Amino acid sequence: MHGRLAAILLVGAALLWDGCGETSPKNPSSDASPNHATDGQPSLPDGISNPSEDAAPFLGCFDHLPVDLLFIVDNSHSMAEEQDNLIRNFPVLIRVLTQPPDRNRDGRPDFQPVEDIRIGITSTDLGTAPYRVEGCNTTGGDRGILITQPRTSDPSCADVRLSPSEPWLSYRLGDDINQLAHRFSCLARLGINGCGLEQQLEAMYQAIVVQAAPDMPNAGFGATVHSLELCSSPMSTLPLLSDHL
Repeated sequence: MHGRLAAILLVGAALLWDGCGETSPKNPSSDASPNHATDGQPSLPDGISNPSEDAAPFLGCFDHLPVDLLFIVDNSHSMAEEQDNLIRNFPVLIRVLTQPPDRNRDGRPDFQPVEDIRIGITSTDLGTAPYRVEGCNTTGGDRGILITQPRTSDPSCADVRLSPSEPWLSYRLGDDINQLAHRFSCLARLGINGCGLEQQLEAMYQAIVVQAAPDMPNAGFGATVHSLELCSSPMSTLPLLSDHL
């Protein structure tokens, strides 16, 4: 495929949260629950409160925000330059997530820093079973299974291996981003011999649903998904990550 492939390389940046900490409503009325529906807004379950108005946008109700990032890398023909571009910009993404800027200069970050990140990588190659297509296999390709070993001959990647029990890269606030970026580059450089019939969305589904079930290869990745609408600001207030890259 040609054109606009940078967006396709990151088709699945799935933000999968561990949960929301309770926050107190800024001005609760004395005779109403903070979770009571007001002004046409839906009621919230017990234990979940609306973000405070003075909280950083988007992540107001989270005291701690673990994130699982899933990268779906197109490894079909002619994708070498796009993979290079993804690898080059990966540390920029991590720095924005962990060191959020203050674009409006109000003395606060635009959103809360992410302190705990797990990064999974798979490809768009799901094969073409039961059909035969030139350049594609009939065994299911990568099947959405997270990549644990480099496919590059770069000698600096020789020691990069992920455990089958934890087939993802991990980052905790304060870790070395450059070291993480190197390990990511070793695993995300998937080459260009994959199936030309790319299946980005199906690969994402396979990675975080089918293959993430108990006793499956990706078990534990993206396993703690909470209802996003309960803990997010109105869409008009959400910061666009692309504004910070």
